[in-house]
Amino acid sequence: MNKIMFFVLVGLLLGGCQEAEKQEMPPQALQPEPELQPETQAAETAQVTPAAYYEYLWCNQGENYSTEALQAFVGDWNAAINETEDTVDAAAAYVPRGRKEDNYDGLWVLRWADKETSEKGWANYIASGTDAALQEKHPGVLECGSEAGVNRFGFDTYIPRPAPAGLFDGEPPYFVANQFCTFNEGKTGKDVRAAIQDHYIPFLEASAETNPGSTYHFMIGVPDFEPSQPMNFNWIHQWKTAAEGEAALARFNESEEGKAILSALNEAATCQDAQPWDAYFLRKPVVES
Repeated sequence: MNKIMFFVLVGLLLGGCQEAEKQEMPPQALQPEPELQPETQAAETAQVTPAAYYEYLWCNQGENYSTEALQAFVGDWNAAINETEDTVDAAAAYVPRGRKEDNYDGLWVLRWADKETSEKGWANYIASGTDAALQEKHPGVLECGSEAGVNRFGFDTYIPRPAPAGLFDGEPPYFVANQFCTFNEGKTGKDVRAAIQDHYIPFLEASAETNPGSTYHFMIGVPDFEPSQPMNFNWIHQWKTAAEGEAALARFNESEEGKAILSALNEAATCQDAQPWDAYFLRKPVVES
């Protein structure tokens, strides 16, 4: 999939085009649909096995990039993917919100069932010659990484709670914020799970009772590569809109209850400040009826 994809994530993300175009990279015509329905996601809060395998590819715009060119590129990519085996469950573009990144313009995010499916999917894709065909048809539109651990990063991803109804039903983009976290001295993933199960999830369940309209969802990604900076996991937050997400983050961080939960979590791990992303579906998930 080298040089065929754009994004982010977690959001994502990030050219011979104007700055205004960069902010609207993913075509608005690609309307999001609900991701995987709650019944198809891991619903147990004590989950200790990954629910999915996510990959984040660094992507840069080419000299022929435009919103229309990207839309045509993505359409042909989807058509090609439909003809391959062991394909992705979904794909999204993450665009840095309110900032620039040095290494990429955006992220092309792939959701696979697991790492084994990812490896088979990449092998099938490369063998098919689709990449060369896409680049010949759409030269200079988008270039994305494909080298694992260098410009393509895989994460075993844990999903302790199902996504709420309506999270992906609005007009794009939806909102993503991620935080890279490291275990504190003497702590492990078991301590993080305990903090989430004992403090964070009860808070979310109580909040859902008082605020049923909340679209908040979170995932935990464990890197399947050697990070260049200290990082044991990636905490990914999602909301339907940036307005909801930014307001929710502020309320949580400033509330006494939020501070108490953060204190418990901070005993197990230290997390960087949240990085915001605008996120767009590029390949809609298939929901079985």
